[in-house]
Amino acid sequence: MMRWVNTGFPLPLGAVNNKRSSLALDNLVNFIIHCIAHPKAATLIGRKNIADRLFSSLQLDSSKARKLLNWVPVISMDQQLKKMN
Repeated sequence: MMRWVNTGFPLPLGAVNNKRSSLALDNLVNFIIHCIAHPKAATLIGRKNIADRLFSSLQLDSSKARKLLNWVPVISMDQQLKKMN
């Protein structure tokens, strides 16, 4: 896909309608410090789902695709990163 992007070939993603957000690292650090110091942020501690979303790992799990679809990744992430260099 990276080669397609680099060649300027239009990708068939025009029908995809989703959104992504970006967060600057400085803003994230500042927000965490702000929450530590702010008395109203204490209600965040009791809301485990919010804390989990902020501080838990974010990992993909392909086990369901492997099991149900008998899918096997064609390349490891290390191999992919080496190809991109």
